Amino acid sequence: MPLTTPELGPENKQRLVKVRQMFSELRSFPPEYDFQMPVMISHASEEAAESEERLRRYAGQTVGARIMQFGYLNIYKAVYLTESVFAGKTGRNPYQIASAARSLMEIAAVVTNVWDIINTNRGDQNERLAERVQIIDDTLIQATYGHRSEVLKEFLGKTTLSELRPVEPRDEKVFTAKNVLTRLTKWQDSGTYPECEQDYNTLCEVLHPNAWQNTILMNTSPYGAKFARISRRSLESPMWLLGRACRPVEMSLKVILTSIKETNPPFKSEMSPPLPGMAQSPFRIN
Repeated sequence: MPLTTPELGPENKQRLVKVRQMFSELRSFPPEYDFQMPVMISHASEEAAESEERLRRYAGQTVGARIMQFGYLNIYKAVYLTESVFAGKTGRNPYQIASAARSLMEIAAVVTNVWDIINTNRGDQNERLAERVQIIDDTLIQATYGHRSEVLKEFLGKTTLSELRPVEPRDEKVFTAKNVLTRLTKWQDSGTYPECEQDYNTLCEVLHPNAWQNTILMNTSPYGAKFARISRRSLESPMWLLGRACRPVEMSLKVILTSIKETNPPFKSEMSPPLPGMAQSPFRIN
């Protein structure tokens, strides 16, 4: 696909300004986060069986800690991947731009899906409390540790992950990663990003060994119309790709930042304050 100009259009230039603003905001968070890591499997049902008080303490402490962990992981991943988008432009590497933008979309799809589930099940009311705590707990565990590796499945099944109970079949189900395409479809269907599927497919086409992955490196040659040039130094290819990455990167960073800045923990927090020098919570705490 011959590319004729290395300039971004006005809309994408504005999107890039917003991306840089959100990137700066993400970078303003502390570069390290120290925390008491919650157990990798859920104890919600065990705590509920003991007493409502213990369940509420678990919801406020352990679920709160999982949200903090999930939040900081996604802040840092977003920073790294946005840096990679910029580095792809600087290094004239269209595949680096596409790969980072697609990964950001996948992360944002997980984040928006997780927060939808949290918001549906939040609240300290007694109604279905144990069920709602369990749903949120499982959702966060799956979003953090979900995988599709048989090797890891075998390893986790043999590893002591809790002092209270062994790993059970229900844990293996939680550890099974949800298909990212399912999460992307939910994002698309939410109506907040109607071009989600279209943008994701474009990025995939560039990263798959298909026509776009090949022809994106092909351009007109200065030696005349009968010639084409294959180049790894051209500015046109990365700029063409950046033009198609601006919207998905902007939408992804917006989702990640919004989830952090505008969301309260789902249950009354009983988390201990951080020690002196430790990073504060990126979320509003009840």
